[in-house]
Amino acid sequence: MSTIRFQTVTDRPSHIQRIVYKLFEIGKTQAWLARQVKIAPRYLNDMLLGRRSLTLPVAYRIALTLSFDPEAYIKEVKEASQKK
Repeated sequence: MSTIRFQTVTDRPSHIQRIVYKLFEIGKTQAWLARQVKIAPRYLNDMLLGRRSLTLPVAYRIALTLSFDPEAYIKEVKEASQKK
C-alpha cells in the first residue's frame, strides 16, 4: 500500500491538501484520522491518493475532527467534485 508524502500533495485538490497539511501540523498520522472518523485506513489512503472520492458524511466527520468549519469544508468538497 502506497502512502501519500507531504511533498507530493501540491497536485491534489485543495480539500485534500488541507487534510494532509493539518495532519502534518498536529503531528498525527493517516491511521489516527481513520480511527477518529471510523473508516478503514485503506479507504482514507485511497482518498488522499485520488483513487476514491470523498463522501460528504466522511468529509463532515473529517472537518469536525480536524477543527475545520464543517459547512465551508463540505462546500469545498462539493465544488471539487463538480469540477471532475
